[in-house]
Amino acid sequence: MFRIGLISDTHITHGGSFLEKVYDKGVNLINRWDLKFVIHAGDLTDIGTLDDYELSISKLKQIKKPLFLIPGNHDSKNVGDQLWEEMIGERSFVYEEPGFIMIGIDSSIPDMNEGRIGPKTLRWIKKQLEMANEEYYKIVVFHHQLLPIPHTGRERSVIQDSGDVLKLLLDEDVQLVINGHRHISNSYTVTDGSGEMVVINAGTMSCKKTRYREQQSIAILDIETDPLKRNKVILKVIPLRLDPITELTKYHVFAPKPQITELKPFAKIVHISNTHIGKTDFDERAFTKAVHKINRSNPDIIIHTGDLTFSSRFEEFEMAKDLLADFIAPVMVIPGKRDMLSLGWELFPEYIGPLDPYFENEKLVVKGINSCLIEDQAGSIGRRTMKRVIEDFSKEKERLTITAFHHQLIPTPRTKHDTVLNDSGDVLAAFTTGNIDLILHGFKHIGYAVQVEKSVISNAGTMSSFRYLTKARNTYNQIEVFRHEKGFYMIVKEIEVSSRKEKILGDFIINVKRVPYKDHKLAYETFQNKENINLPIINQKFQ
Repeated sequence: MFRIGLISDTHITHGGSFLEKVYDKGVNLINRWDLKFVIHAGDLTDIGTLDDYELSISKLKQIKKPLFLIPGNHDSKNVGDQLWEEMIGERSFVYEEPGFIMIGIDSSIPDMNEGRIGPKTLRWIKKQLEMANEEYYKIVVFHHQLLPIPHTGRERSVIQDSGDVLKLLLDEDVQLVINGHRHISNSYTVTDGSGEMVVINAGTMSCKKTRYREQQSIAILDIETDPLKRNKVILKVIPLRLDPITELTKYHVFAPKPQITELKPFAKIVHISNTHIGKTDFDERAFTKAVHKINRSNPDIIIHTGDLTFSSRFEEFEMAKDLLADFIAPVMVIPGKRDMLSLGWELFPEYIGPLDPYFENEKLVVKGINSCLIEDQAGSIGRRTMKRVIEDFSKEKERLTITAFHHQLIPTPRTKHDTVLNDSGDVLAAFTTGNIDLILHGFKHIGYAVQVEKSVISNAGTMSSFRYLTKARNTYNQIEVFRHEKGFYMIVKEIEVSSRKEKILGDFIINVKRVPYKDHKLAYETFQNKENINLPIINQKFQ
């Protein structure tokens, strides 16, 4: 095990948003600790000017530990990316020693808040990781958040190609990803069934701009590199404006998969999306073929996550109603943005069913959520809906719990991560803490699946549209669920409509442990300092 320090978003400048005394306090703590090295995850400066860089260098010299830095979006303002190279060094780095490799990447785009890694850099990262020994512990650092972060408002300043980044990091078995950018501490465990990864976001060390109740902070990471110990990562967040100094700890350890002999077949869910029924973009032959394949597979339920129609016209809804009747299993349809154009808000309930549909049987319970907004490409779930779903599912001890909506919650490969849920950070953090076993969405036309914390997330491709994004063309997802003594084991497959081919998108283990809403809310807000409202959680530990 080794220990590293983590700081980010110092925003060093003369006056303005920079809290110099808070920064100095953090440096004094860092210098007292036994750390292998310190990582600064970007936004060293506030506006990237020469004055900012000169002051930043003098403040960095106070840190008496080995220091690794990567730039953030603020460092690339005002041609600051060139100042970085002249005054600090390379904007990306590779550090390697026996048993360990760390790669730092510049994710900034000059004078823009959002970020991008880019295909050339992705290929470079892949090459570096492939050259490393298979047994190496792998860390990748970049400024912008990889996954949506709670308590940060509208998710807009993201990595545009974060879906490709996420896939690459999981494919190459990266164990730890470190980000900054959003001025709030957060962590997730993520897996595609083979690679297991912890994603950590650092808060701001010394900027006045804070989010929600978290103040300025630094962090310590204790990292266990022995794979037999499941790559344990202990994250300790230290708020800098509390006296005496306190810390809040969160542990990350992946559960072992159950033995195949322990598994019992439990349920089968078919997840379809983006049928685009209409005259313009609809492949009726593909739809018909998919219906026959799905009927033969005998699923417990078919869940359609939106864009049933192409443009919400009367004739499209009439046609969709007739075509859906060809399925044998129960069908649940959640509206997509195309279904909510023009008269869709009236026609969908009339021809298809409720905008927020519900289904249950002895095996599973499904809550559909209309994530669409009027005249807006983006979507939203809303705090009241989140609370209702979490409260209702906290009572489900034996049944599989599923929620489904149209808009993107996590980034998907080969797509630009732009049109998402406005509140995706809060939704992801709230929905993955134990009460929801399976989350389905379908905005982007590509099959993909990962597990974040305690929830499996499936994105379906297009079942019958000509707007496919892979050589597989039209596809849908099939989720096979098995029971084991502690919960569920899921295999998510992508099924090609025009052939017999299928691809496993991931296999996942869910240990069922439902959480009452008040306890769930406490876990969701792990790093929030609430001492000023008489809720002293700062010394509690969550595992």
